[in-house]
Amino acid sequence: MAGRIHLWIAYFVLAGIAGLAGVIAAIWMPPERAAAVAAAAAAITVLPVTRVSARIDTVARQRELMSAGLYAVSATGRLPRVRDLNDPITLGVHAAEPVVKNGVEDRVAPFIRRDREADVHAAVTRGGFVLIVGESTAGKTRLAYEVLLRLRPNHAIACPTPSGLSSLLPAVLEEKRCVVWLDDLERYLGAQGLTVTLLAQLLGDGSRDVLVLATMRAHEHHQFVSPPNELSPDERARRERTARDLLQSARTIRIDRHWSAAERERAAEHADDPRLARAVDDKRFGIAETLACGPTMLESWRNAWAPGGHPRAAAVLAAAVDCRRLGMHAPVSSAILADLHVRYLDDRGGDRLRPEQLDEALPWLCTPVHGATGSLLISSTDGYQAFDYLLDVPDLQPVPEGMPLNLGSRLDPAHAHSVGLAVGRLGRWGAGALGGGVSGARCRRRRACPSSGL
Repeated sequence: MAGRIHLWIAYFVLAGIAGLAGVIAAIWMPPERAAAVAAAAAAITVLPVTRVSARIDTVARQRELMSAGLYAVSATGRLPRVRDLNDPITLGVHAAEPVVKNGVEDRVAPFIRRDREADVHAAVTRGGFVLIVGESTAGKTRLAYEVLLRLRPNHAIACPTPSGLSSLLPAVLEEKRCVVWLDDLERYLGAQGLTVTLLAQLLGDGSRDVLVLATMRAHEHHQFVSPPNELSPDERARRERTARDLLQSARTIRIDRHWSAAERERAAEHADDPRLARAVDDKRFGIAETLACGPTMLESWRNAWAPGGHPRAAAVLAAAVDCRRLGMHAPVSSAILADLHVRYLDDRGGDRLRPEQLDEALPWLCTPVHGATGSLLISSTDGYQAFDYLLDVPDLQPVPEGMPLNLGSRLDPAHAHSVGLAVGRLGRWGAGALGGGVSGARCRRRRACPSSGL
């Protein structure tokens, strides 16, 4: 704000110089000479005034783009090019255990060609709406990034946050060649999220080269496309129609978390990288899964419940995981997790577990496992989010009774709406059950939430 004020001051100073020169010339010079001096003064100040005005417009444009949730905006106020985003971690790629190469810490392992890479190449080349689906740590985002870097390096790229998606359109329409990057698409499908209409506006009439490239966890994709049978026929039909109109309009490529023999052979060619060498040797898990330290993270969570260990941290993580299972894909505040985790801790023994303090639990959860990623990811606004690998664990306990209501009542209307939709997709309650708690109306007695099969 201060910088913008300074620019306006410079603007008025320059304009004042031009006006003052004209006045002095009119007083002390003959009319013809005065006119010439005034014209010269105006000409001298036109260029800097124009530049200052352009700079003000640029600052305003940058603020507009940033308020839309677009990050990595260039100094000109325009969207960056794909080639400029040289850190895949900022785009959602999971960090690997860091190693030092040539004196530089490297947190991204070498890329291994995937069996479905040719299909992604073909889809990206055609443009439109492309969706890569797979389990967490299957390598979806890394594959999308590498293909994009190879095929569309000179395209502008827009990376909105979910709250900025609706404000994205003007920035995209300014670009003749643009990529809209939507990692974890489920985050963009809540209230005021991606719709068939907005998608059509982003893609345009075909006169511009626009690609909407998205990734999505397989479980979330299934829940959106195939609503549960417990819903009424009308509600099920409505949700299926909505999902069909949007998700099924995408060219969808699926990749597996467990790598094929051919993919493992290609990974083995990079045995000089210790991270890949360990991942290839461990046949129990997928390569990307091991690189992200997912199995180690899960084991650490299970061990944390031990008395005198980190039981409060384990309870906080359980609450954070269930927040995401219930459709809360935005970071959750520490205050909400402080409230929600207590019942998880009490269910496992409470004070008998000798739990640590909350201000010890949160840093422990956020500490990267082997330097890769923490079990709890922290945002810049005191928000926390469970690492998505933990959402796909096959033997998670059922969400506790009343947890969706407790969570929804603490959220703003837009996020509470997303939780309500997720609860409906999971078939947890009857239609509208969450709405009474969020609106403050009298709550009916809820039934326990059955297992989701995760």
